[in-house]
Amino acid sequence: MYKDIIIVNPKNKSSTYDCSPEISLILLPHKSINNIINAKMYLDNKKVNCKIAQNKISYTPFQKLHSGNHHIKISILDSYGNTTKMKWSFKIKKNRLAYEKYNFYYGIPHAHTSYSTGRGTPLEAFKYAYKRGLDFLIITDHSKSLGKKITYNSKQRSKWHATEEQTIKFIKKGKHFLSLRGFEVSSNHYGDFNVINSANFVKSKVKDFDKFNHWLEDEKSAIVSINHPHKYIESFKFHKGLDKFINFIEVGNGSPPYKYLNGEKYYYKLLDKGWHLGAINGQDNHRANWGDTDNLTVVVSKSLREQDFMEAFKNRRTYSSETRTLKLSILVNNCHMGSIIKTNSTRELKFNIIAEDKKNPINKIEIISNGGEIIKEKIFNTQTKAAWNTSLPYISEKWYVIKIIHKNNKCGIASAVFTE
Repeated sequence: MYKDIIIVNPKNKSSTYDCSPEISLILLPHKSINNIINAKMYLDNKKVNCKIAQNKISYTPFQKLHSGNHHIKISILDSYGNTTKMKWSFKIKKNRLAYEKYNFYYGIPHAHTSYSTGRGTPLEAFKYAYKRGLDFLIITDHSKSLGKKITYNSKQRSKWHATEEQTIKFIKKGKHFLSLRGFEVSSNHYGDFNVINSANFVKSKVKDFDKFNHWLEDEKSAIVSINHPHKYIESFKFHKGLDKFINFIEVGNGSPPYKYLNGEKYYYKLLDKGWHLGAINGQDNHRANWGDTDNLTVVVSKSLREQDFMEAFKNRRTYSSETRTLKLSILVNNCHMGSIIKTNSTRELKFNIIAEDKKNPINKIEIISNGGEIIKEKIFNTQTKAAWNTSLPYISEKWYVIKIIHKNNKCGIASAVFTE
């Protein structure tokens, strides 16, 4: 009867994963109903202590509500002496990983072989990584070596094409494993970059990034990451064209106990510059140790088919993990990690975060934003599954990164979500 003058939240017959939602009713000005004097609210037939602020009645449960249907009744007394009664219902869905139709694939996006500065052949690397329980390995030998000829299968061919043949050969063996190739190229001032999903490779050092951008546009589907970032990357100016292709930065690089670099602060500095980057972790193997350590990149994809994998990679559905058992599920306004979120009528960002790690208990979840500032955090007292539903005001041109901190101080860092 009053649906045109009353706004309720959660909406009638709606569903949410939030176990402690704000339950509210806003009374819009109307000639027959106005100015709330008193109100009573009942949640599942139990009276609760609601707040009245101007024309809004609200209540946020102190304890989490169970999954299933919940019923609200409100009785309002207005300044005219009229009593108005309202009732509605909503459903809380059981918390579960947001990626029901996706799988979590653990692997290495940055590795070398004897074709440049590493050990073994690409085929040996794929076999080793598969035996170590990885789901994927991307061989990214240095481009300056890939034009050199070698003998493979009794034929002369470039190392670039020999890598491709071994990649295809391992895929054809039918193992549940994705073998891919790319290349690592140096630049004059900003360090090294990996390029995957390209038909060709850049033979020499990148000196002109406009020319590099044109090359990437010709390749169309290439995906680029910033490798082992150092201080010089801080001066890497935003480039609108390159932003379409440079999708990632290594927030971790190396193979402990050998040298391991943390690039987290450079991730945040480049996000501040406007780059749309996701987080990955590369072992950068220069030894025959592909997959020996636990620092990995996790790709959230429908399957291990190359087409699905590249779709997930292009959309930054990835996170860096220093354990090989972390499952991280993030929805922000129903958008996955890596997404660019448009404004909505409520001008609110609703975070649904679920982290699971059966071997490495979770101590804390942080939401990090512009300037590398921790704007919200929650402590979980070393749980193997941590769920957090929270919200923030929608502010344009912001980025948000979810960071998981384990009891053993290892961490997981997600690809950012962005607001326009």
